[in-house]
Amino acid sequence: MISRLGNSTKYFLTPLIDMSDLEIIEKLEANLPRRLKRLENITWFSKGFMIDENENVTHLSIFNLRLNGHFPDEIFKLKNLEYLDIRNNYIESIPAEISLLTKLKYLDIRYNELAQLPNEFNSLTELQKLYLGSNQFTGIPENLSNLSNLSLIDLSENNIIIVSEYLFHLPALTNIYLNDNRIENMPFDKIPIKRISEMNISNNSIKNLPVTLSNKIKM
Repeated sequence: MISRLGNSTKYFLTPLIDMSDLEIIEKLEANLPRRLKRLENITWFSKGFMIDENENVTHLSIFNLRLNGHFPDEIFKLKNLEYLDIRNNYIESIPAEISLLTKLKYLDIRYNELAQLPNEFNSLTELQKLYLGSNQFTGIPENLSNLSNLSLIDLSENNIIIVSEYLFHLPALTNIYLNDNRIENMPFDKIPIKRISEMNISNNSIKNLPVTLSNKIKM
């Protein structure tokens, strides 16, 4: 906005109006090879988004959309996002702005090039399911200690050698998938077996699974 006072001209910046979630989706689509469908239900093979009764985007699936490693900034403006599927996009890192998605409950970022998580990942305290399979992790990623609601973690098909026992300290964790890694030893004595529903450590180099764990751990 321009305001003229006497013979002088003063410029005042008009504050930008916050975009609605649907406008954010439109801006996101401008950087994608295809438009996104508005969906009533979302599954692991559907691309698109879902909205709630207030037209807030709660679910977003943009897997295999040739992002070429770019994590779109528009995603971090979707403050009501609960579900994000961004599989198979050659992503090498997650920006610190992931901390803005405080309502996120489900994150699928398999089939990318991740080797670590940012410190800000610990802010996702509502996260319940985390899929990190088929990436480049060589150990259990740090910055998970605050994820008190995390019930499932998938780290299958990585290059993990050592399993940090702190993983088993997460209070809600019941399902753990570490199959197809390079693990040689497991801290079996630290596993809260009464809480674990399923744990897969097959296709590693682990030996001597305790008999008491054989009914819950697939090896």
